[in-house]
Amino acid sequence: LENMIARHGEDEGKKLFESYCERQSYAGCALEYFIEKYGEEAGREKYREVNAQKVQSLENYIRKYGEEEGTERYRQFMQGQAFSKVAHNFFEEIVAKLPKELQKLDIYFNSDTRSEYYIVDKEQNSIVLYDFTIPALKFCIEFNGDYWHCNPNKYSPDYVINHHRYAKTAGELWELDAKKNALLQDKGFDIHVIWEYDYRKDMEGTVKKCVNLILEKRRGIYGEA
Repeated sequence: LENMIARHGEDEGKKLFESYCERQSYAGCALEYFIEKYGEEAGREKYREVNAQKVQSLENYIRKYGEEEGTERYRQFMQGQAFSKVAHNFFEEIVAKLPKELQKLDIYFNSDTRSEYYIVDKEQNSIVLYDFTIPALKFCIEFNGDYWHCNPNKYSPDYVINHHRYAKTAGELWELDAKKNALLQDKGFDIHVIWEYDYRKDMEGTVKKCVNLILEKRRGIYGEA
């Protein structure tokens, strides 16, 4: 402000400074700014380019941090977006009831000391996280929240949900979940889907069921009793 007044006088300096402050409030981030600077068509295109670079995506993380660190940082970001206390408690109970030798295996789920198992979907240029995974047994549990995954017993296929950053119908979410599961099944994993409703209805029974599934999987691989 002092420099503006010194150069242009009291009244004109204040007007120019206010105009400058107003412009800075949207410079580089608002569509209006890009249109003023580049024109209607080029401004809109530049605005789309800038927003694409700011979005939280695997591509942008890799561009900023490199392949290895960028992938890990993006995995941490994605895991932080999907934490469920109900699922966390469910998985902790499962691990606690496993035999000691199985507890020593690498078991992946979202917790303070563990992380979720993931694969990179190169076709979609994204990371795909799985809720509870024991890679040595090719075993996975997907815990589906009734709302965020639209339990078919509660929602119709055309029900619309504001799913994180975008709106999807229940039918579209089911299709996405099926594709996600297929990626891991193609690697030889067995996937068991547990719905939140079924777990809340019989928590102890659901934990026992999952423990038995893991033990059956071990017997199928190692032939152990």
